[in-house]
Amino acid sequence: MCPSSDTDDAPKKKRAPAKRKPKAKTEGDAGKAPRKRAPRKKAAPKSDEAVPKKAPAKKKPAAKRKAAPKKAAPKQPAVEPAAPPPEPAKPKPVRKAKPAAAKPATPKPSQPAKRVLRFTRKPKVPRPKPPWPERIRNWIRNTATALVVLASLCVVRVASMVYVDPGRTPLMYIRYWEGVGEGHIEHEWRDGADISPNLLLAIVAAEDQKFFDHWGLDVGELQNAIETAGDGGKLRGASTLSQQTAKNVFLWPSRSYLRKGLELCFTLAVEVCWSKQRILEIYANVAEFGPGVYGAEAAAQRYFHKAAIDLTPEEGALLAACLPNPLDRSPADPSETVLNKQAWILQQMQNLGGTAFIPAYERKDADKDKG
Repeated sequence: MCPSSDTDDAPKKKRAPAKRKPKAKTEGDAGKAPRKRAPRKKAAPKSDEAVPKKAPAKKKPAAKRKAAPKKAAPKQPAVEPAAPPPEPAKPKPVRKAKPAAAKPATPKPSQPAKRVLRFTRKPKVPRPKPPWPERIRNWIRNTATALVVLASLCVVRVASMVYVDPGRTPLMYIRYWEGVGEGHIEHEWRDGADISPNLLLAIVAAEDQKFFDHWGLDVGELQNAIETAGDGGKLRGASTLSQQTAKNVFLWPSRSYLRKGLELCFTLAVEVCWSKQRILEIYANVAEFGPGVYGAEAAAQRYFHKAAIDLTPEEGALLAACLPNPLDRSPADPSETVLNKQAWILQQMQNLGGTAFIPAYERKDADKDKG
């Protein structure tokens, strides 16, 4: 091997650049800033020349460190075994308080409370029926109570008319709805002093000659009517003026046991509260004398074109003859039956003694003038 090869293979050492001495500063360079030098550019290696590669430097193996000797742990003193801990005391059982019953929530005023309907049927327990004697006593007690209440109402209603004149009666309204009298009612009240005594006497002679003697019921006349009907004769009326007045003022015109019972109650009340003159005065003002004609004044104006106080005995007897059936009998066109009845009434008026049989009425206007 030639010696040149060794030199070529050995790495070339780089030379350190030589340091230049700084130039001495002149007077003109005193005020100038020092001039910086631009770094030199490295010359690119030529392609023809082979650039020697540096061999990687070999790492020296690290020196092994000696492990430090382990120190022996210091001996601990022997510890006596601890006594076992005492057993914990068993807790006493705590009684749980019962939850308080929840109070029902009060409903708001705007929301109504809901009602819960429970359909529960209670078993029907049959009630023992009272014995017959007790049933009869209960029936008598209830009937007596009902009669007392009814009688009290009748007395109150009748007592209010002692000084107050009755207006239109139920009979007038019933006839009006039935269309009797062409749908009109002729009625005008007159005091007893403004009605002719001839008409009042004719009414008493035709309807009830014992009017001033009985207390509302003519028992003798009632027995005669029952005997006549039992012998096969025609059943005739046995009502007194008091009964007819009670029927015309308070009740309705029909034949029934209910109306007869009420008529009896009102009749007794009328006899207790009203005088005989008052009964006759009210009857003469509410009696039906024809279709739609009620009272003495309306009848006198309708059939004779005069006031009730100016009626003659014949005219009064003719009006009284039509009272049993005023819808079929008319004073304007009297039939033979009506004329025969008129003659009989005139005879009875003479038998009773004339107008002196009727008590005189006092005028209410005269009482006011005196006061």
